[in-house]
Amino acid sequence: MKEKITIKTKTKKERRTYQKELLKLYDPENKRSKEYKISFRESSFVIIALCDEQIVGAVRIVSDMFMCACIIDLLVDPAFRWKWIGGKIMEKTISVCTKKNIKNIELIADPNTSWLPGFYEQFWFEYSEGNGLYMELKQNKWM
Repeated sequence: MKEKITIKTKTKKERRTYQKELLKLYDPENKRSKEYKISFRESSFVIIALCDEQIVGAVRIVSDMFMCACIIDLLVDPAFRWKWIGGKIMEKTISVCTKKNIKNIELIADPNTSWLPGFYEQFWFEYSEGNGLYMELKQNKWM
């Protein structure tokens, strides 16, 4: 049976409900839970992927809610990878930013994961020289 995946944007209040599950995904070894709790609380948006009400993926977005947004920490539970969950999260992320009329969408990702640039290029992000993997959305096909 195919799992039903739901992608949702969570408000700051709703994030508290999912905080323990988010921490399991972002900090499985419980080394920086205090910092992650702050990052979840202070993020402009948190978008999660749910399977049977369990978090299987998430992303944080930091934004000034006007000119720019930065996509940070797109993660998918290892048991659910390669099922396009990250793609669905990215589609929702770009949609949320576009609806807010945010023009400059950037992302930060792990520079040690060789397949990530190809993944983000599917959403019209282009590599930009800098420290680590830094990409900017050059052509927003979502608008």
